[in-house]
Amino acid sequence: MISSDCNDQAQLELTLVSARCERDVCDFIALTRNREFVGDYIQSMMSVQAFRESWSESAKIVAPLGVNLMDCINGYRFKFGDKPFGGVGCIPCLAYQFAIVDTLRSLGVTPDGYFGHSLGEVMCAYMDGWADKGQCLLAYIAAQLSATDKYQDGMLLQAATDCTWSELTARCERWPPTPAGRPTLYPSHHLNVRRTHVTGYEAPVRALIDELNAQGQMAKPLWLAPYSVHTGSAFMANTYDTLLKQFERVVPDPQRRRHSARWLTSVPPTSGGPSLSSPPEYTFAEFMALMVWSPVDVKSAVDRLPADALVIDISGQRDLRHVVLKDRPQAIYIGCTRVGPTIANQSVAANGSSSGIGEAIAIKLWSLGANVVITGGDEKRIAEVVNKSFTPSSKMMLHCMAKCALDMFTKCLALQLGPKGIRVNSVNPATIRTPIFERITGDTKLLDQLVIHCRQTYPLGRIGEPEEVAEAVAFLANESSASFITGLIMTVNGGANHLPN
Repeated sequence: MISSDCNDQAQLELTLVSARCERDVCDFIALTRNREFVGDYIQSMMSVQAFRESWSESAKIVAPLGVNLMDCINGYRFKFGDKPFGGVGCIPCLAYQFAIVDTLRSLGVTPDGYFGHSLGEVMCAYMDGWADKGQCLLAYIAAQLSATDKYQDGMLLQAATDCTWSELTARCERWPPTPAGRPTLYPSHHLNVRRTHVTGYEAPVRALIDELNAQGQMAKPLWLAPYSVHTGSAFMANTYDTLLKQFERVVPDPQRRRHSARWLTSVPPTSGGPSLSSPPEYTFAEFMALMVWSPVDVKSAVDRLPADALVIDISGQRDLRHVVLKDRPQAIYIGCTRVGPTIANQSVAANGSSSGIGEAIAIKLWSLGANVVITGGDEKRIAEVVNKSFTPSSKMMLHCMAKCALDMFTKCLALQLGPKGIRVNSVNPATIRTPIFERITGDTKLLDQLVIHCRQTYPLGRIGEPEEVAEAVAFLANESSASFITGLIMTVNGGANHLPN
């Protein structure tokens, strides 16, 4: 049942129904690690009753500990790596995923399975009935690992590589140990066939990055932190025992359980770690300690997905679809936290809005929830920009040079900012029906002539509308539709650039 004031819930329900109708599928819910800037996505979901009630329940659990979860609704920003592991920083991410899971349950979604890694494993425990919200939240607040002063060789850096797991493991083993005999590098994450993460002391990790780059392989730093997770006891003695004591203090439940067949865990079989039965049985505290202690092997979980899996991503992490599921292109994917354009609460400066195209873009992005600031422009300057994006003209030499420069600027900036996760794209329209032509001539004759010209010459047989340019901008700004697009010069011109000069 969909309430009238829950547009997000209606959109989510329609998305799930339409995907399921494509063919008979197995539903698998994917849950991943901490979500950066989680506060940006909460406001739009608070109109969904199940989400709002779940969020409020989590807020009541952590309130006695001095954590005001409701602050997250007003733009709380948490970035993984900027706080000690666990603690308050992870709580908004957990509460957010609790609320999404509870929302799916309210829609009648009972998944055939679930998988995740890191924080996602805790959510799997919640879905599997191992632990309730309170146990999960309290356990994460309790978890603390040693700070920088315990690591004599400095901060720990995690980096992404395109090495296979066996290749990365071999490289780490060949790297000289510290004077104390500890490893300097440790293979910590196995995401797909050719995407792995390495964790280690900062200087050796950066040296490995340089070595791989020199050999033509991809390697880049991810985050620097004063603690280690998913690295066994490589950088701190007795990591598992330390964590186990912390978790047992806040979640003293002694009952051991086996996880169900629905749970495709990314925690690999232990090697040199805690002694567990086979098949393993854990208390919740043992599971939490083992999850933090062990490297992440999410690839093995993905390999166990059925061929007809419908993957419902509740994390909204781009790396789930484009990295973790890269080896499973046949999987049907739904990012249920991003069922609409992900522009809500972003700030947008719309330049040249008085030209008509800019006005349409501003209205479109505003309708999607963006905070739009209209910078406007001088009408005389705007009037210079008239259908000259592609065709050279001796009368508008400087303008044409500037437009070409903007195209190259877009491509160069995309190369420069890509490693920082920033996408840069450009939209180049041809003749668009706007008030600018009337402003130039004082009447509609020029526009009428252009309408006829476009009808007779453009492959699509008509002039363009400002809203069509706005849709292109919204598409490129949308992380769920254009997350792998950068450096693109998108022509919105009805095919005009394919005409003879």
